[in-house]
Amino acid sequence: MKTRVPQATFQLKATLLGSKPPIWRRILVPDTITLAKLHEVLQVAVGWEDEQLHHLRA
Repeated sequence: MKTRVPQATFQLKATLLGSKPPIWRRILVPDTITLAKLHEVLQVAVGWEDEQLHHLRA
């Protein structure tokens, strides 16, 4: 399987709902990122260690 070269970069804003003050992170990811890798990136961005329940929503 060939790996595709990224053609674009997406800027995402992840917000933790219900937090006061608001907690959010802005991250840049390649257009080739998989959902599994995005999960890892989000875990690092918010300082989690894959122990918190969470839900991804568009």
